[in-house]
Amino acid sequence: MAFEKPSLDTVKVAIKTVLSHDANCDRKSASEWLDNLKNSIYAWEICDQLLAARESIETSYLAAHMLRQKISRNFNELPLEYYSSLRLSILNHLQTHEDYAVQGQLTMAIADLTLLLQDWLNPVEDLAKQLGLDAGLSSLSDGDNTNLLKALQNRLIFANIMHQMCDLNHNHSERPCRIGAKRREEFEDYLISKCNQAITWWLTTLQEIATMKARLANHNHGSELKSKSLETIDKLIGQIYLCYSAWLRIFDEENVLESLPLIDAAFNHLKDTDCSDHIHKFAVEVVVATANFCEDNRTVEYLAEHLVKQIYSLEQAFKQSINKEDVEKSSHIARAVTSVAEAAFSSHVIEARDFRLVNLMLDCLVHYDFEVVEETYSFWWLFLEQLQNRLKQNEYSPFVPYINKFVVSVTKLCQFDPDEDSVISQDQDIHGFRANSADIISNVMFITNVEDFIRDNTILEQLLTQNSWERTEALLFLISCLIQMTTRDENKLRDSIFQCILRQQIKVQDLFSLANCDRLPLKIGISGSDEIHPQVVATTLRIIGALDNFLADYPDYLILAIKYILTSISDPKYRTQLMKNAASALSNIMELNASRHLGGYPQLLMIVKELCTNLNEFDDVAASELLKCSAFMADAIADPKLKDQFLCEIIAPIINSLKYSLSSPNPESGEITKYMDRLSSIFKQANIHPTVLPELTNFIKLIDIELWPVMLAVLAKGASEKGDAIERTCRSLSDGTGESVDEVRLLEYTTTPEGFDSLIRTKITIAITVRASKTPASIYIQLIDNGDFFVGDFDGGVTTGGTEIGGDTIGGDTGVGGTDGGVTGAAGSDDFVGTSNRICSIDLTFSGDFKSSRICN
Repeated sequence: MAFEKPSLDTVKVAIKTVLSHDANCDRKSASEWLDNLKNSIYAWEICDQLLAARESIETSYLAAHMLRQKISRNFNELPLEYYSSLRLSILNHLQTHEDYAVQGQLTMAIADLTLLLQDWLNPVEDLAKQLGLDAGLSSLSDGDNTNLLKALQNRLIFANIMHQMCDLNHNHSERPCRIGAKRREEFEDYLISKCNQAITWWLTTLQEIATMKARLANHNHGSELKSKSLETIDKLIGQIYLCYSAWLRIFDEENVLESLPLIDAAFNHLKDTDCSDHIHKFAVEVVVATANFCEDNRTVEYLAEHLVKQIYSLEQAFKQSINKEDVEKSSHIARAVTSVAEAAFSSHVIEARDFRLVNLMLDCLVHYDFEVVEETYSFWWLFLEQLQNRLKQNEYSPFVPYINKFVVSVTKLCQFDPDEDSVISQDQDIHGFRANSADIISNVMFITNVEDFIRDNTILEQLLTQNSWERTEALLFLISCLIQMTTRDENKLRDSIFQCILRQQIKVQDLFSLANCDRLPLKIGISGSDEIHPQVVATTLRIIGALDNFLADYPDYLILAIKYILTSISDPKYRTQLMKNAASALSNIMELNASRHLGGYPQLLMIVKELCTNLNEFDDVAASELLKCSAFMADAIADPKLKDQFLCEIIAPIINSLKYSLSSPNPESGEITKYMDRLSSIFKQANIHPTVLPELTNFIKLIDIELWPVMLAVLAKGASEKGDAIERTCRSLSDGTGESVDEVRLLEYTTTPEGFDSLIRTKITIAITVRASKTPASIYIQLIDNGDFFVGDFDGGVTTGGTEIGGDTIGGDTGVGGTDGGVTGAAGSDDFVGTSNRICSIDLTFSGDFKSSRICN
């Protein structure tokens, strides 16, 4: 049905409906109707009428946006004779609409036209003339504030268009304007020819508005016009800076030299503590763009030198922004300093060994806001990269003191708020900063080494000093970053670190005297001077977890580490907070040490079993780590009867929870997948030797009688849903259930593959089978011929994230790959179809009935 031309009132009603917050309004239908209007030929006239009506900012914005989309996507439907009137109409709307968002859409529309209209030979000069830029601002009389404001607004429009013209032709992939490469090259050449003219206009305008701003400051009447004029001047300066940043990519060296006064003006604004936020934001873009130009054009060394001299002058402005707590300006200056330091690093720091730039970067680290400091991290990554790529290791020594200062400064910034009274939530922004800091701290140890750094900066001595809890925790955080970079060759250092940490918290000189204690004398709390803050304990647990291979060489320390972990979760008040860190540390240690050292540790066995039977008290990560611990403990138990009992006591509660979830009329898939993940955590880590398996009679019976039916029930219930439960079940099967049987066909079902109705006219039967005869046990999916459609089978193991299906190709007269709801592959022809493919989450959508059966060969 053809879309008929609507009345303007009808369009206004539709827009009002879309913008309405009334629940009774049919916003969806109104939005669809406006989409149809946008795609019609009538949109051109309607948009023009809405903009002329100026009924509301929202209506004008929608009209301007729709008009811009029409120009960029449907320009060919407009007759040639309307081009000129369209251009003049948009310019007129630009001059009558003061809203910045509406002007932005109309500016982009004009910029699109400059590119689309090949017959528009000189748009820059034409626009300048039409906007009345021939007359200078100085020609306006002192009392003529209305005309002054109009002249400033027209210059702002022109600067906006200049920016969009250059940006549009460069970032055309982000704009839908459909123009060929040849036209873009022509337009680029045109812009290059206008570089000198653009620079002259920018510099002249900056001079004129500086004079005008001083004149307005002394003008006492017409306060509203004066305020608007000053606001427009700030916007105009910012827009000129933005223009320069966009046009710089097409400049040659001569153009850059001509632009030096503009660059200096930007630096002057950055140095001015009273500079408006708007100008400050765009002044930094000038510095960053120029620094990037220097990096890309190494021949302009004079420009890099000029930037370096200017950047030193920002030191005082940065300090003043800190004193005024102006975080935004601090961030801008830090970004400017970083960009110049990166551009000049090679010539100044590496070659000339001039470390003033590095000291300036270190000064940025005194800021209290970690987001400002993070602006500088790209410089430090470059610092490390340049040193490693350009210097030999014996040439690093002059740079090491600066690396040390950097790490120490960052450590201070990683301190938590002293008012925190618990383990700090991972949702807080500072954790992201600490993660980025940990990454860079670990990497700088390639320049120095851990032992030298700890010694030169007296880290362990500071740790033993009486500190606030947040200072102690920050030092421990630093150690947790460094400890990962140590090896067995540095076990002496690890020994010192381990002893220092325990002595700092337990206040006992002879640590080995604690070997026979059930618990360490560790007091966790926030009130007493002898209490250890829970966050300090959490960070200590992270360090202990990273010492797994060190503890393997020192069994006495291993017992102390285990006791520290168990003591940390013995207080019910802090158990939940510390459980994730404790479980992770315990899992790391036990993976390497359980079989060798911990098989005869009955207290640990009892505690792990107790924790694993109360997993719902903890989050999923802690639960998974604890179940891994249970698997490691099961491997360490030498007595088959005890091993059999322990495995049953760990697995039975999970099976019962699954049964309970499945018995619900509407079981939550999240609950089912959680329990299947828990089973998978055990099966994946358990390493039961085939000779021991027959002696685990209760465990085999539990799997055979209890677990199998539950798994089949999960598959049956999850068959009609999107398949998280299916995927988790198959993962659990592959991880561990092949222990007791050679081959098990779990289920067969009949389905019509989704998305292939035009290709496949028949249902197919699919069988999912576990093979234990292969090592490791694998799942394969077989698609059985159900008529005139032949397929083969897939065979593969399991990888993190899902079941890896690979191996056999699919053959036959018609080849089919799969979809996200089946076996992923590529559609083929004749006798070949894609191979090896993955069910990352087995999102099979089952439409048939289950026929489950066990087939043991």
